[in-house]
Amino acid sequence: MKFQYNKFINNSICIFGENNLVKIIIKKFFQAGLKKLTLYSTQTYLENFSLDYLKDTNFEKFNLLTYESNPFFLESAMVNNSLVIDTFENMNHKLEVADACMKVAKPGIFVFKQNYNYQLYPMLAGKSRCLHCLSEAGILLEQAIIKKDNEINILIEDIMASLIVFEIVKLSSNFGITQGNEIFQFNFLSGEINTIQGLDKLDDCPDCGFKSVPR
Repeated sequence: MKFQYNKFINNSICIFGENNLVKIIIKKFFQAGLKKLTLYSTQTYLENFSLDYLKDTNFEKFNLLTYESNPFFLESAMVNNSLVIDTFENMNHKLEVADACMKVAKPGIFVFKQNYNYQLYPMLAGKSRCLHCLSEAGILLEQAIIKKDNEINILIEDIMASLIVFEIVKLSSNFGITQGNEIFQFNFLSGEINTIQGLDKLDDCPDCGFKSVPR
């Protein structure tokens, strides 16, 4: 299967988050040649955001916009983008972003973490179970006490960022397969990698069973 590079770099990606993982993902996208990227984050995070770490990178369009907890705002934000990445640690924000993805039928990559345990969930509208259903079933990791970034955390997040970018490559260029009904789990202390399968949408759910309309 041939990697269609032009399809990847010409996609417009939006990222939601306010942590160090966001910066690592952005840098990897720019190194890979992506042209269009928008970051939605809290006002406090954006006020302290610096582009110094992106020296010698070229991009056609890079926007920094304030996140709003409003379904109409979120849906409008996603309409002009091809794919969505969420790294928020606030579960309410994650649910808001996921709901908007479902409504406008945009593929989303969601990251969950608890200390040194991480989950990666590629969510596809019309195929995947929504975050509400996963949360009620106790499948998703709940954010632990936030610790300061250290060398180990940065190393782990560099690995996670690479996996996230690779999932975006797959979704945007038809390279490989994204099932849409699996969560990938990584325990960086034990070295265990597991997959939770069978997370298909539930037709009686108003969120994942909702018949979304691509825009």
